[in-house]
Amino acid sequence: MIRTDLGRRIELVAMDAHFHDITVALHRAVDADGRPAYDINSYSTRPGADERLAVIAAAMQEVAGLQAVPGAPLRVRFACGDAHEQATRRAFIEASKLDPGQPLTARPMAIYDKKTDATIEVVPEGGGLYRAGADAAGAKVVRRVATVAGGLVKLAGMEPIPASIDQVRFACGQDHHKLVAMLLKLALNARGVLREQELAAARGVLAAPSQQR
Repeated sequence: MIRTDLGRRIELVAMDAHFHDITVALHRAVDADGRPAYDINSYSTRPGADERLAVIAAAMQEVAGLQAVPGAPLRVRFACGDAHEQATRRAFIEASKLDPGQPLTARPMAIYDKKTDATIEVVPEGGGLYRAGADAAGAKVVRRVATVAGGLVKLAGMEPIPASIDQVRFACGQDHHKLVAMLLKLALNARGVLREQELAAARGVLAAPSQQR
């Protein structure tokens, strides 16, 4: 049955590789207290589909730092009260990719970069401010650090700090360590990640219940 209580769809996984290639969607919602939230939905009638959606919701909480909404098992939101829509779209995609047979663990805030043979990290400085850095020097390293900072702006909707190439912040003024850690690797190639995301969304179609098996 088509749901009429869902808000605007903002992201779609056309074929869930971990559960019979069903289609799963993320919808923008508003909680009873007026705060932005997100609903995870599928029209698949396969037994276990709801449980699969709950796994994705749990993964978004553990890997990206969203929180569960009491009384709504397939709804998630950020504790800060900000929508962070751009980042949530990516968190939904990443959560859908995770192998449900493996334990959920938060990712580190550092990554080895083969292009520079350096470890790039993102250090929290409080109040939603983060600084990217590396354990090596050189012009190429500096460019890669700047790439990470710029990638976080693109993927998480963070704000660049004027006159800085390595600092970014969340407009909400709150820290989101898990979210930044999840996006760190992707930030090294943010343009390619966003292009892939747009192409996947263009191909995806949310099928009616009668079309899902």
